[in-house]
Amino acid sequence: MSYETEFSLPRLGDGDGGGRIVDWLKQPGDSFVKDETVLEVETDKAVVEVPAPADGKLIAHVAAVDDLVDYQDPLARVEFAGEPPEETVPEDATEGPGAAANIALQQSEPRDHADIEPDSAAESATEHGDRVIASPFARKLASERGIGLAGVRGTGKGGRVVAADVPQRGAAFATSTSNTVASGKSEIREEFVKISTGRVFMRFIEPRVRRVESTLLLLHGLFGDVDTWTGNATMLARQGIAVAAFDLPAHGKSECAADSFDGVVAAVAEAARSAIAGPISLVGHSFGGAVAARLSRTPGLAISGLTLIAPVGIGTEINQSFIDGMIRARTCEALEREMRKLTVKAQSPGSAYVEALRRRIEFNAPQLERLCQDVFHHGVQQVDIVPDLVDTGVVTRLVAGRSDVIVPWKHALNAPPRVALHLVPEAGHMPQWEASAMVTELIASSCA
Repeated sequence: MSYETEFSLPRLGDGDGGGRIVDWLKQPGDSFVKDETVLEVETDKAVVEVPAPADGKLIAHVAAVDDLVDYQDPLARVEFAGEPPEETVPEDATEGPGAAANIALQQSEPRDHADIEPDSAAESATEHGDRVIASPFARKLASERGIGLAGVRGTGKGGRVVAADVPQRGAAFATSTSNTVASGKSEIREEFVKISTGRVFMRFIEPRVRRVESTLLLLHGLFGDVDTWTGNATMLARQGIAVAAFDLPAHGKSECAADSFDGVVAAVAEAARSAIAGPISLVGHSFGGAVAARLSRTPGLAISGLTLIAPVGIGTEINQSFIDGMIRARTCEALEREMRKLTVKAQSPGSAYVEALRRRIEFNAPQLERLCQDVFHHGVQQVDIVPDLVDTGVVTRLVAGRSDVIVPWKHALNAPPRVALHLVPEAGHMPQWEASAMVTELIASSCA
């Protein structure tokens, strides 16, 4: 006899923390035996093997690689051998040697996390007088990313904020970086690269063992910085790919006088020639996509691949109100309103983060305004990268979100026939966040 149920995330050490799914060792249709590793989850301390609590078969994955999962979140639909349990395992049965098996053998109806973790769920972050109910892992991620949870829309039961709801540090949300060295499979280093018009801030993620010769160069969009790519870059480095990311002029930590499209292209090209040896596979988002396309035809760079994500420069119109709203926002409320346009979920960070971003934009406003006026004028894009895409000699991929309200997704149809199109449903202007695993796989394939 057997029964179908959900396989949920057990405790991974002390407390009710969660982690990021690194790899599924079992695929739908695969059988497993008790204590056999089904998947691997990365916590803040280590990569943990999650064993099967009983003999059975995996029916379907509920969570995907790189998904953030909390304690007792459903991971997969499985079929276990034996009789189904008569009732949900009580909280006190989740400790001791049989904890993993006891937690996973739940009835198929998911349990309310607020009931499972009364002490943890009752904790709240108070910002502007609002009480925020969030999982412990979501709170940990928010703290690491410098994001307040007030204003973050929870998708868990009862509006509870779970890990997947916490915005990444990137695009409009990113304000700073720090020098770090990552343990495990890759090392992170940061430096300023001196060029003729100033200096460009760069972050490098070097895997311990390179799988390919090319280095991926990631270029963020308007109002972003290197942190836009944090999640994608980490996954790419795990696959043995070296990754470099720039803060474009007028963004992040870069101190560069470039305030036109051609000036930004020249600055990035000079920095890349100086800092990156060997072939480069370019990846650009939005404004960075246009820069990447132009770079693909720039002499002196050995370009091996090109991936554009929601790029500007292949159509006429753009959401000018978003650009004006970001530059001219004088209050946190005005800036947060614009940030919500970036994703389908309309995520936004906490008030402290919004204020830090507002101050940074205000500081760079004159240079940003000159740059924006050169590239966008009264809602009309002034840059055309279609000729670049026709003439570039490298394999090119273009990714667009079907719900993008900044750059219309139909612009992707203007790309030359040689460009491979990937249209992502239910994604906005940031498909590299909202369809992270798929987009990261496409980027990795550009280095193959």
